[in-house]
Amino acid sequence: LFFEKGFRKLAIREMRLRLGDYRGKNTNTITCADSCDYTPYIESYGKYFMPLARIGYNSKYKLTEEYRMREKYFDESLRRIQEFNEKQDC
Repeated sequence: LFFEKGFRKLAIREMRLRLGDYRGKNTNTITCADSCDYTPYIESYGKYFMPLARIGYNSKYKLTEEYRMREKYFDESLRRIQEFNEKQDC
């Protein structure tokens, strides 16, 4: 849902699902990223919508190669930001 083959970056902040006309019933949201710089919540990539707009989570997602790859890129990105900030403080 959030990534297709060949894409490495997140394009959406959250995915909302609403069933029917009544706003408070059968609605739910999966937050994919937050803040102005689209900081990803990589754990959210294992979530999915179930019937009646419920949210499920693939408990094996954190064991996948995809999760490890995304965590590696996320950690590397944080490291670069910290290095940049340290250089600016000098």
